Amino acid sequence: MSPFEAVKSWLEKQTPDARIEIAFCASYYILNNNYVVTLSGEKRLSYLQMWLNDSIGLPTNYVVGRALHLRAVFDYAIESGFMATGTKEVTVNHHGNANAPEKTWTFASDEVPSDFLAQKQRWSAISASWNELVLRHLTNKALRDWVEASTPAEPQAAAG
Repeated sequence: MSPFEAVKSWLEKQTPDARIEIAFCASYYILNNNYVVTLSGEKRLSYLQMWLNDSIGLPTNYVVGRALHLRAVFDYAIESGFMATGTKEVTVNHHGNANAPEKTWTFASDEVPSDFLAQKQRWSAISASWNELVLRHLTNKALRDWVEASTPAEPQAAAG
């Protein structure tokens, strides 16, 4: 399975709300298209799916480059609390784990948006499943293994 087939499969397994959040993140960081950023969530998701489909069948070096870009973007987005920028200070301990580092976000308004905790829970679930996907299909070793498996073997010289 190519890295992007794995990503497509991962995306399809996410909840509808999570897919929209992922598409928003992708349109902001990956697609680099001002037009896409203005679209509704469903249309952003369509653009992300087209980008993933366009990656299938590309030369292996292009696929690896795109996979590394995607991995870096989502790792950055997840670690920086992508969906919580620009708001009133709120400290949240991720995953309910007392040992997990707390993150503080600052909200623009006086009230924490009603969907803030639901959104954080979605991103916690996205983060967990993303990390599992990365470990299986997007590590440097997994990408090298995929390239080796995808590269046709050179013909052996006839013994003589």
